[in-house]
Amino acid sequence: MVSQTGDFLNEGTASIDSLLVKDASSTFINNGTLTNQRFTTAASATTTNNGTITSDFLYDSVGVFNNNGNVTVNFDIGVAYNSTFINGTNAYTRINRDFYNSTGATFNVGNCMITVGRDWYNSAIIAGPAGPSCGGFNIAGLSLNSGTVGSIASNIDLCDAGHPVTNIDGNSGTIASTTTYCTCSNNCVMVGITEQIPSSDVIISNIYPNPAETSITFIKQSSV
Repeated sequence: MVSQTGDFLNEGTASIDSLLVKDASSTFINNGTLTNQRFTTAASATTTNNGTITSDFLYDSVGVFNNNGNVTVNFDIGVAYNSTFINGTNAYTRINRDFYNSTGATFNVGNCMITVGRDWYNSAIIAGPAGPSCGGFNIAGLSLNSGTVGSIASNIDLCDAGHPVTNIDGNSGTIASTTTYCTCSNNCVMVGITEQIPSSDVIISNIYPNPAETSITFIKQSSV
């Protein structure tokens, strides 16, 4: 658990069974690779992913999740209680089972089509990119909306694999007139991540002058 204004910066490879980031000013920043079973951002904490996260279950409860890299959820994702999930420009998010966005939460799809492997449920806010960019969801199972999808200033595409007559399986909420159905082809693709060279891999081949009084110069040898 990261809490009480704590910080967790991952620059390498981390495998954690369950990770909870909670409390205001607590942050988790991933620049490397993280795999785990359950990952939750809660109680006004912030997660920023610039690398790759793979989790069985991912939840956001009164938190902020900024994805600038790759997120793969093996089972379910849940965003709730005024949380915000932002899929950044050219970021990758894939949900292999169910998507839940509820209770005042805002999910920003970014500018690509997110795959949902089973059911899609929205009772909160789905936000999207300003036109002419196009982002949204490819949904394999049920698609049910009782919240708000899009706005006059954005372009969100919903594509239900069953191609129901009403474009999604059920709607009792608000869907903006700018919403399209199965017209976007820009599926989210994995983002290439350039890893930083760890300090242990940097070899110093020469230092001069030696001895030195006020300054020295390091000559770095290329990493092996």
